[in-house]
Amino acid sequence: MGILDFFSFKKSGTLSDDDSGSTTSEKLTNVVLKEDALYKCVNYLARIISKSTFRIKAPEKLTENQKDWLYWINTKANPNQSASQFWVEVVQKLLVDGETLIFVIPGKGIYVADAFTQDKKLSGNKFKVSRVQGQTYEKIFTFDQVIYLKNDNSDLMLKVESLWEEYGELLGHVINNQKIANQIRFTMTPPKDKVRERAQENSDGGRQPKSDKDFFKRTIEKIRTESVVGIPVTANTNYEEYGSKNTGSVKSYVDDIKKLKDQYMAEFAEMLGIPISLLHGDIADNQKNYELLLEGPIESLITNIVDGLEYAIFDKSETLEGSFIKVTGLKNYDLFSISSQADKLISSGFVFIDEVREEIGLPELPDGLGKVLYMTKNYESVLERGGEVDEEVET
Repeated sequence: MGILDFFSFKKSGTLSDDDSGSTTSEKLTNVVLKEDALYKCVNYLARIISKSTFRIKAPEKLTENQKDWLYWINTKANPNQSASQFWVEVVQKLLVDGETLIFVIPGKGIYVADAFTQDKKLSGNKFKVSRVQGQTYEKIFTFDQVIYLKNDNSDLMLKVESLWEEYGELLGHVINNQKIANQIRFTMTPPKDKVRERAQENSDGGRQPKSDKDFFKRTIEKIRTESVVGIPVTANTNYEEYGSKNTGSVKSYVDDIKKLKDQYMAEFAEMLGIPISLLHGDIADNQKNYELLLEGPIESLITNIVDGLEYAIFDKSETLEGSFIKVTGLKNYDLFSISSQADKLISSGFVFIDEVREEIGLPELPDGLGKVLYMTKNYESVLERGGEVDEEVET
């Protein structure tokens, strides 16, 4: 069961009158906070991945199939999604649901399945897609016809469910305390109708009316859910509030909610490997934390995605001939700060100019100028070096 199904289960659950601490609406508020914290972390990673540029490297000219894929994964995935929107959806489903399925509709592009089932077989798994982009779409694909990505963070779902156990009642408790602390209550005694009261007692045999219990339950429910509660008091009943009479100070409801959300966010960020300071926009050590992010969850996600793309785009012979996919665009470079390092790489003949330009997101130089090695330093072998040679001294 995916985490979205888990959310749906929680949202559709019903609570009895005997449930201690929270009403259904309070439970749903807790669900919203958790879901919001999770998606803030997931969307942060998804937006970074969506900035990627995928380049197909092949020893020969690109085939028509490879050109189609290059357009889909970098420009427009399908009639309803740009490439960046497509990759955001892929990463969201991969992290939240734990898996995602990408398939091709000929003549239209690549799509992400909203709902699918997998039939596992040794001869090759089959996937039955039932829903795409909110619409019914039923078709069966073989493993070779799809890109099936699975999240290797196996602890994520378990940790999310453990959070429900750990924090499940916390927000409901906060809300209940806040309602009681700020609640306005009053008592009132309605006019008595002696004739009606005596007739009611005679008809019930002098017993307490059965509706008293229902009245008590309704009163408790109003105290739990409403900010202003009026309680009718008859001759045989009395009500006095003790819990909130001497409340010296009331905690800020908004602050409590924010602290709880921040705690949820910190939990999910730790699960996904995101430095929490990046989510809060802290400037201190920003570059260092971003490098850690790239080396951790981003690199893992990119590797997973590239493996799937290479399997779908290249056949066995193309792979053996050296075709592969390279990803750029994840880092932002200051051209002036890297100019000296780039000059050293180029002048030593270590890389082509176009290789450096590609890494920093610049296009290739025209007419093949960037594919020429420029040696401006003398890296000769000592044996080939000119000059005088000392004569050997005979003894």
